[in-house]
Amino acid sequence: LSQWGYQPFVATTVEQARKFVSKHRPWAVLLDIRLPDGSGLELLKEMSPDQQRRVVVLSAFGEVPTVVEAMRLGAADFLAKPFEPEHLHQVLDNLRAATTLPASSEPDPQLAQMGIVSASPSMHAVLEKLRHFAHAPKSTVLILGETGSGKSVLARALHNLSARRERPFVEVNCAAMPDGLIESELMGYEPGAFTDARRVKKGLFQEADGGTLLLDEIGDMPLEMQAKLLHFIETGTFRRLGSTKELHADVRVVAATHRDLTKMVEQGRFREDLFYRIKVLTLEIPPLRERPEDVAVLANHFLRRFAREMGHEEMTLDPEALAVLKKHTWPGNVRELKHTIEAAVALADESKVLRPEHLPIVVGSFRVTPGTASEDEESTPQETPTDELRIRLDGSTGLDDVEREVLQKAMALCGGNQVKAAQLLKVSRHLLRYRLMKHGLL
Repeated sequence: LSQWGYQPFVATTVEQARKFVSKHRPWAVLLDIRLPDGSGLELLKEMSPDQQRRVVVLSAFGEVPTVVEAMRLGAADFLAKPFEPEHLHQVLDNLRAATTLPASSEPDPQLAQMGIVSASPSMHAVLEKLRHFAHAPKSTVLILGETGSGKSVLARALHNLSARRERPFVEVNCAAMPDGLIESELMGYEPGAFTDARRVKKGLFQEADGGTLLLDEIGDMPLEMQAKLLHFIETGTFRRLGSTKELHADVRVVAATHRDLTKMVEQGRFREDLFYRIKVLTLEIPPLRERPEDVAVLANHFLRRFAREMGHEEMTLDPEALAVLKKHTWPGNVRELKHTIEAAVALADESKVLRPEHLPIVVGSFRVTPGTASEDEESTPQETPTDELRIRLDGSTGLDDVEREVLQKAMALCGGNQVKAAQLLKVSRHLLRYRLMKHGLL
């Protein structure tokens, strides 16, 4: 299978296969019938119709009833053992040609295990570059993308796919580190280098020896440290604070930022020589709003993860909830989506289906009137409490503003009674309290 360009993963029991199929949703499954813990037909029955159409059943026991049952359950083909490899190759090629899933959209199980899933052609192009860059383990890489787009996740994947995977991956956020500390953190120090320096401290350059060093938000690094970083990248040598001895470390430097470094170079806020040195290889992550096809893939990925972590049974995403997610512009990108699903799973209690009312980005049952209401309209008595939740939108209104206003109006209409307000908004009291706390209204 590998020689034919496929990437095979092996499960030896029904239970192993069940977990793998649920987590990674492989584009095709070669399924044996008789397995140590049961029949492969059990797994076939559990699969969705879309998954069943990509199953090739294998068996040395090719009785007609078994074949009929497998095909009735939706299997794409059946191979009786023993069979010629060329026959299997032809079956898989035919299946791949017939599948409605584009090759560029096929989930990559190896990347999925690292938390990277995508159905976007633009993102698949980035991931293809990442795979090529992984095979150049000495070249510096610059990862560009908005806050929350997953720059550190891609950096770790770059490390895990490279020959350095067995050595350390060290991450430092330059924006979170005070200017006076970043040099000692990266280079280390000797006893007496400054007040309270009583022992030798290894720096992160040395800690990452043989591995990868991610300098996240490198645009926030002080200019003085930029010069020392440039020297380290070019020579692989550095000196601890308070020492005259040069040390060597074999480190691949990966830099990441959401800032426009070209503009910073023009403004004299970032060294031009360092800029060209770190952008030998460049990955630019498109924001989530430019790849809407990834919202469903990522939402389901996070849903499976957090449902498992919180001890829920397997959960599904309601189509209406998915429609709400797709309408959101995701200014916080993948990180915002991840936190949204995490909060929603926590709020879903015992529900097996994630619904719109569980989503923290969703306002309950209210009426939105585009434009500005007239004075007469505002003074007209409202027929029902829900109608009194009418709000006005203009070009500057954000979703958080809308949610806050609706919550305030609902609580006012209900005299501060959370039970009544929750009923009015058609959400659980638990969810109402969460949103009130989110907006500082509780």
